[in-house]
Amino acid sequence: MWRPMSGKLKRFFQGFLWALSGIFNCILTERNFRIHLAAAFYAVSLSVLLGLSQEQRLLVWFCIGLVLAMELLNTAVEALADLVTQRPHPLAKRAKDVSAGAVLVAAFFSAGIGVKLFWRPDALLGLLKRPAIAAVGGLSFLFFLWFIFFAFPGKRQGE
Repeated sequence: MWRPMSGKLKRFFQGFLWALSGIFNCILTERNFRIHLAAAFYAVSLSVLLGLSQEQRLLVWFCIGLVLAMELLNTAVEALADLVTQRPHPLAKRAKDVSAGAVLVAAFFSAGIGVKLFWRPDALLGLLKRPAIAAVGGLSFLFFLWFIFFAFPGKRQGE
């Protein structure tokens, strides 16, 4: 016999919905998060097109997850700092700067790994010579410009 979800199970699944809500909020309000999503799309696409090994593709996915997680944490730290201080405060600035620095470190090292994995000039030029790939690459670039800069023109939450 079917029974409605217990309270504990319902709260368990509700936690996933709240987490997804936080991710979508970041997509809507944080331009840098959208930039990282665009970079992730190109990194995954290149890993497939260049035929990276399974281990190399896992490293790409790890870097993507690390940078996106750091960006989410940075957004949370900034929101909390804004919540507890009505006026600029040196400790709030420090918290924001340090959390932004964490994102920068993760992105910098991930970009270094990306250069090491993807820097294959002959293979990259070969991809550009394939009309379908060049067309999809160009159209996706235009899409991501719109997605990053114009899709969600509203202010950040709380402003």
